[in-house]
Amino acid sequence: MVAISVVTTSSERDSISTEEDSTRKVAISIKVASEVKNCGQPSPAWWPAGGSACNTLTGGRMALKDDLTSEVRTIFKSAWTETTGRVVPAPSDVGLGNKATLLEQAVVFYADLDGSTNMVDKKKWEFSAEIYKTFLHCAAKIVKAESGDITAYDGDRIMAIFIGDNKHDRAARAALKLRWAVLNIIQPLMKEQYSTDFVIAHTVGIDVSDLRAVRTGVRGDNDLVWVGRAANYAAKMTTLSSDYPTWISKAVYDGLSSSLRTSNSQSMWEARTWSAMNNMSIYRSNWNWAIS
Repeated sequence: MVAISVVTTSSERDSISTEEDSTRKVAISIKVASEVKNCGQPSPAWWPAGGSACNTLTGGRMALKDDLTSEVRTIFKSAWTETTGRVVPAPSDVGLGNKATLLEQAVVFYADLDGSTNMVDKKKWEFSAEIYKTFLHCAAKIVKAESGDITAYDGDRIMAIFIGDNKHDRAARAALKLRWAVLNIIQPLMKEQYSTDFVIAHTVGIDVSDLRAVRTGVRGDNDLVWVGRAANYAAKMTTLSSDYPTWISKAVYDGLSSSLRTSNSQSMWEARTWSAMNNMSIYRSNWNWAIS
């Protein structure tokens, strides 16, 4: 049973005695309890004008349900409009409806710190924050130096997209440069500041495929999601062993120039079979590329 304290107009309330008022409240609460079982039906005749029993009792949740139902139905029923992009779009470049921007054979780069959960559990927050900041700063600067477009920061990882000429080389070189930066800049300067046994580890995943940018969210609070194999596979590769910080798909490897495949006739990559992903052929590397 639901208790209602005010169900009549002020004039009605003032005209009844305390005993009558109490009786009316009980009677109405019984009616309300019955009405709530049938939410979605028209409000009963005895309900005050200007509102429904359901909306009043649920704090407007029925209005939210109607809104969600309408929007979900529209998304499923509306036809898609797709345009081909020549640059990586910003959220404002893609409409909120069923609109998509296609990037043909885009290379997706994901870089992720390894062991960050253990770090925040055991280290001071200031130390953890400095590791995040230094790693993501170096990753972002390196990506931009290789003409990549940063599309997202997600906690302790960064996503970027490479399109255009030499996109496979630029993405792979960015990964190898990040490896060099961790070994030769971040780790030494961390040790210079702190007496710690902490070792910075990270993994980069890179894949290539057609990629579609779709704007999602609500007005005033939305962003792009990237729909395509490369976005998912590159992200999943960051869960592989950080002993080999760079992982790339065979499609990316096949697109590399010889200068990114070998050094002094020695292969920079080791072929592997990704059993968790239907025995997909991938490559890993623990090489680095010096930054001058």
